[in-house]
Amino acid sequence: MSLLITMITLGISVIPQADTVRTDGIPVREVSEVVVEASPLDDMARRAGLVEVQRGRTAATIVRDGVTDGRITTTINGMKITAACVDHMDPTSSYVEPENVDRLAYDVSSSDLTYGSGAGGTMNFSLLQPRHARTMADVGFWYDPNGSAVRSRLDINTSVDASAIRVAWVRRRASDYTAGGGVDVAHSGYAHDNVVAAVTTDLDKDQRITIRFLGNLATDVGFPSMLMDTRRAQAGVIGVEWQGAIKGLPVHTRLYSSWVQHIMDDLSRSHEEIRNRLFMPNMTMPMSASTRTVGLYSSVEFSDETSILLLAVDATSLFARASMNMTTLDGESTASMTNVGDVLLSSAAFIPSYDVMLTDDVLWRTTARIDVMDRRLLDDSFASMLSAAAGSSHTQALRMAISADSRLRFTTSTTSSVSVGLSRAERFPTHLEAFGFWMYEPNSNIILVGNPSLQNEVSYACDMFLSLHVSTITMSARLLYGEIHFAIAPWKTLGIENTAAVRNYVNGPTLQRFVTDVQVNAKLNERISIGTTISYVRAWYGQTDNAALIPPRTSTVYTNVQFTAFTARCAVRYVEAQNHISTVLQPENRTASYVTFDVNLLWHPVDGIDILFDGRNLADRRYVDHLSIRDVVAPGRSLTLGLRWSPTL
Repeated sequence: MSLLITMITLGISVIPQADTVRTDGIPVREVSEVVVEASPLDDMARRAGLVEVQRGRTAATIVRDGVTDGRITTTINGMKITAACVDHMDPTSSYVEPENVDRLAYDVSSSDLTYGSGAGGTMNFSLLQPRHARTMADVGFWYDPNGSAVRSRLDINTSVDASAIRVAWVRRRASDYTAGGGVDVAHSGYAHDNVVAAVTTDLDKDQRITIRFLGNLATDVGFPSMLMDTRRAQAGVIGVEWQGAIKGLPVHTRLYSSWVQHIMDDLSRSHEEIRNRLFMPNMTMPMSASTRTVGLYSSVEFSDETSILLLAVDATSLFARASMNMTTLDGESTASMTNVGDVLLSSAAFIPSYDVMLTDDVLWRTTARIDVMDRRLLDDSFASMLSAAAGSSHTQALRMAISADSRLRFTTSTTSSVSVGLSRAERFPTHLEAFGFWMYEPNSNIILVGNPSLQNEVSYACDMFLSLHVSTITMSARLLYGEIHFAIAPWKTLGIENTAAVRNYVNGPTLQRFVTDVQVNAKLNERISIGTTISYVRAWYGQTDNAALIPPRTSTVYTNVQFTAFTARCAVRYVEAQNHISTVLQPENRTASYVTFDVNLLWHPVDGIDILFDGRNLADRRYVDHLSIRDVVAPGRSLTLGLRWSPTL
């Protein structure tokens, strides 16, 4: 299980926020989003309607509405960080520790253009925020016998006058986990440390400055689905943020830098495994990759009694490189290969957004995003090699992308609303899609080569979101139909002889998507509530093929029980068999249906003490999640016991 899924100290409130609310006649801008807030119980990802591609027990890739990777923009307090590994072993979310996060937010329409323009919208992790309060601490320790997983945490907050500081650290250690039925899954252990720190100062009643830092170090992370394991993955984000007003206009400015270094190797794998694999057999192949991102975001708001105009700029510069060293098993021959040769992507975007209350009950929002990117390869020898393999010499280019979103929100009562929207989102190819070389896709056993001549990908979507509250029943429902034109995928097979097929990224057939999800919660009395969630995603390339790694229909039924000092949650999750599989583009296997039963308990015996129990897959069901790479078996019964002490110093 990944970091996001295994957390018991964070839970989720699915809250359809108002787009614009009025305070003394002045509208205040809010984004319509699903918010994940701190809570002792539940999952972070599942209850937010997200799923994850699993490669092991950690470092999962978030999937939303059937899209992932470059089609989703992931930020940390609005700061971008770019994964380095060419085999996607370090997705952006792997550098975020759920216990060090206040909330995860994303727009329910999947067309938020604030920080990017992919078909999956933007997901923003907000780190722990310093509080102007007495000195407080939070100390926790958790243990799960499945894989001897140990987790410890320290969180300290203090304030002096107008300043507050908060520092939090989480350490995780685990050995190989056991799947349902008692079979150990080799190469699935990990070691992980994450620290966040923030200092905030109120300069006056209208101005605040905040400095944030995130540091993450993962070592010896096993990936049973991959050919290699992560030996060392380290990442950092540092940024300074100013919120204030200039001549009465709200201004928000953020300057930041982030960096990632990822080192992986196959030195823990047996010689027999290395000899028999199709990709680079009979040799070890340690790889290293790094990225560095520098960014600036600034916005200003103009408002009157019925409207808000927001103008923003979003500028980033990304530098990336990756290489591989190869040595035959007998040690007699060595060679090296560049996988990403000094890529520099510099972009700037202008984002105007206009909200207007057409009536007291109807809000209209329209947003545009105009991006300009200069991309180039600084390594001439790599540029020549890539051009020869891909048949393209467009290694330097100036590109433009135009995106827009327009939606109406009808408020039928103080607790119910309907929103409908249309969007066009145009994104640039990622640095790996355009400039990656000899990258491995283990699920289909193919080698990928980037294509500098790729066109921008353009997605169109229409969506509807309904939020309804009647008496003790709350319901939300969403429908989305979208098409991704010039969809970037490895359709073209290159005439390169190799033990595994070598394919080139191209702009292929249109990818069509249909998404629906429904959530219903009923409060039976002051202590007990029941609910259900149902989600369904279909994605296909016309008559050509189904999209790969699409989650099957999933239904969850849960019960929450709340007493003064005791909280319990029981959930049964049913995942249908997935028969709509890719057979051409990225061939995958069908997966069977399965049921899991989870129980979360929290006991608060005295002030400052929490005792937690998290039981997952209690029936010890052996199953394969369809989004697991190479059909890795999921963890079996997990019984985590935790103790948390929160003294006021």
